[in-house]
Amino acid sequence: MKEKNQSQSEQVNNKIIRHVYRLPLEGKDQITIDINKTRYEVINLEVNGAGILVNDDEAISIGQQLKVIILHLGDDQIKLQGRVVHISPRDFQFICGIKFEYVSEENRKILIDFLRRQKKNLFLNR
Repeated sequence: MKEKNQSQSEQVNNKIIRHVYRLPLEGKDQITIDINKTRYEVINLEVNGAGILVNDDEAISIGQQLKVIILHLGDDQIKLQGRVVHISPRDFQFICGIKFEYVSEENRKILIDFLRRQKKNLFLNR
């Protein structure tokens, strides 16, 4: 019975990480995304998407399909596809929301493991 409850608990934790929690990132985390040979700072991340900072003169628009995204998570690099779902002003830049599409199970696992470690570190340091 304990194994069943533990398994159910892990499934609930996975759903929370996958669908609810967007991890805020700081500059020291060094998480970046490459799109069209340009590197962007990632300011928040979850399994299904990310927020990046862009300048107003960047060639990114809402609805734009991004065929090649390289997400740098420390020592790991993940190749993804996605699309721009929103662009919002922030100080002298813009936050660009990207929804990841076609995430392989292997990449999903890498993302979930990374998010779990970061979330744990975030709450331990408070």
